[in-house]
Amino acid sequence: MHLDLSGVTSVDAGGAAVIAALATRLWPDGRLVLHRPPAGLCRILQVLWPELPGIEVRP
Repeated sequence: MHLDLSGVTSVDAGGAAVIAALATRLWPDGRLVLHRPPAGLCRILQVLWPELPGIEVRP
């Protein structure tokens, strides 16, 4: 699944939790590709779910 997040300016922990849950449901048969996510989202995912599989970030 691909998500274009270029229009998103900020994300809180609740939004990051939704993305983490989606990636967990897709794994191991699929992956979640985040296109142009806000920097804050990447930081939250790294802190709260450091070893979450199935997420790919593309600039």
